[in-house]
Amino acid sequence: MLLIVVLAYAVGERIEGAVETVAYSDFVAAVRADQFSEVRITGERLTGVRKSPDAAGRPQRVLAIRLPNTDAGPLLKELEERKIKITGEFDRGSWLWNLLLLFFP
Repeated sequence: MLLIVVLAYAVGERIEGAVETVAYSDFVAAVRADQFSEVRITGERLTGVRKSPDAAGRPQRVLAIRLPNTDAGPLLKELEERKIKITGEFDRGSWLWNLLLLFFP
């Protein structure tokens, strides 16, 4: 079972590419430098997809943790002004955590 979980993670990593984790301020600087084509916003995270793919042609993803109790309005305005695609997602547990809970309640 553990082998299946590890293989699923490894395949997902190869298909989607690695995720670079940066500070919130660096993420905002990348938005202002017009480096993203898309940004996904959740209750806890910001994930940007860089306009240029990596050397293997995979999307470059950048992750930042949202600051607590911070209004997202100004960032949303900047994303809209730069015509960056914005998507949102409700927070939910990780797929690995959900899988473990399924087999070990």
